[in-house]
Amino acid sequence: EEIEQFCSELGKYSVSINKFDFQNYTTNYLTALMQASRDRDFVLNFEGLDGINLNYLCFKLKGKEVIIRGNVGYYLGDLAKNCKIKVESYKSLSSRIGRGTEVYCNGEKILSRGMV
Repeated sequence: EEIEQFCSELGKYSVSINKFDFQNYTTNYLTALMQASRDRDFVLNFEGLDGINLNYLCFKLKGKEVIIRGNVGYYLGDLAKNCKIKVESYKSLSSRIGRGTEVYCNGEKILSRGMV
């Protein structure tokens, strides 16, 4: 719940700091929070972040299911393992998505790596 609440507040802060720093810090922080959480499922709402690319979202994430509403940036799911990632829109998938990870866009499976 805290992670979802954090995402809902991001639009307030996206204009207060350098866009590049905001994108990088936000992505790193969110991914670390998800990995450290005991929760397995997350819904991230980025619908209010127009013009912001959250690159490398789900970097090295393991064993989580993430639903992302709104646009995400480049290299989605880089080195993620045993995850299910569902998005509405993205710039690019990482070519290094790990085993056991599935990625869906608007309900259609667009990538599936074999299980470990």
